[in-house]
Amino acid sequence: VERSRGLGDVYKRQKHNEAWMEAYNDFAVKYESGMTIMEIATESKISRRTAYRYKSYYDKLKGGRK
Repeated sequence: VERSRGLGDVYKRQKHNEAWMEAYNDFAVKYESGMTIMEIATESKISRRTAYRYKSYYDKLKGGRK
């Protein structure tokens, strides 16, 4: 028997998605302004791994542009 998600779980996921998109959008603005991945990671206080994940998502959205 599969348990359905409660409204609390849905709300938590929605808040997580909103926070992720806000952080990603911040990354995209900085990347498009010419900042390097390392500069963005340092300034935004995110790990290099997270920055490269955002870069991968960015490339996917932009059609593979590198």
